[in-house]
Amino acid sequence: MQLIISLVFLFAAGALTGWLIELIFRRFVSQKSWVNPGFLNGPYLPLYGVSTIALYSISHLVLPLWLKIMLFIVVPTGIELITGLIFVNWFNIKLWDYSDQWGNFKGIICPLFTVFWGILGAIFNLIIYPILFERLDFLMSHIELSFFVGIFLGIFILDCINSFDVANQIKKVLSETEERVQVNYEKLKLEAREWASEHTNRGLHQRYMSTFNGKARPALRETVERQVERFKQSKTSAERLLKMRRKER
Repeated sequence: MQLIISLVFLFAAGALTGWLIELIFRRFVSQKSWVNPGFLNGPYLPLYGVSTIALYSISHLVLPLWLKIMLFIVVPTGIELITGLIFVNWFNIKLWDYSDQWGNFKGIICPLFTVFWGILGAIFNLIIYPILFERLDFLMSHIELSFFVGIFLGIFILDCINSFDVANQIKKVLSETEERVQVNYEKLKLEAREWASEHTNRGLHQRYMSTFNGKARPALRETVERQVERFKQSKTSAERLLKMRRKER
């Protein structure tokens, strides 16, 4: 039981912190807008949660620092790759897109962010690991506090059920078209927020944290269909340009 509590605590700490990092990154660097990052509604990112468990486990090992850094690079990148491939191949959803980055693989991983994982891992090993170790030891000596860990786990599971229902709805809409389209989830959420602000009376918090819930569920089909249509138009334009170049030759 203590092992389960420890794993959930580490997962929660990493998932919540990762969500905050991505939120700030999107607001001030990538998209210049407040966007709820990730696949779920709540303020947590499972990718960072699982990676935190991995980083903690690696930091706990007695290994040379250079070997730990190599593991910090390889393991989180592997987790990122597996997660991205599952969503792309099963749901046709891209949760993130590194297509504009040099050396990327299917837009899922790239050298730049792999290096970032190494830097983050080194910082984790030197600064964050000792803090988490102390907090985990405190939690184990005050086991009654695990009640809050349980609350987090319950909320997280319910969120997963709802969010995977959304993913299946997206997959269903995409199955109705002959084109093989990969939906950009970040853009989908932004368009759905705009739809919700125009067609519902939902407050900013509701539009931000629960994009596809309740009255805003119709936005799901409409926004997916828009992306499919843009893909078709882009494909047609590319084919025309290719034909024109062939004629010029």
